[in-house]
Amino acid sequence: MNWKVSLDKYLTTPPEDAFTSYWERVVMNFTDSFYEENEEWVQELRGQLDEWVGKMFKKGKSPDTCARVIERAYRLYFVF
Repeated sequence: MNWKVSLDKYLTTPPEDAFTSYWERVVMNFTDSFYEENEEWVQELRGQLDEWVGKMFKKGKSPDTCARVIERAYRLYFVF
């Protein structure tokens, strides 16, 4: 493959976004009741949830573990 073809392929192929698929799997692992009660908070762009999911993603935690930790943290810090 010549360099022009490889450069074109590099520039036109979207990068793999592992974080987005991880975030989606985390949301799918929330309990139904948690998601229904907090849907607006979950869907908030660049909110606290994104920060927590990002930290867990960088630490290599599974989406299931991440979902359980976030549900517990939400109850501790946001529910009065």
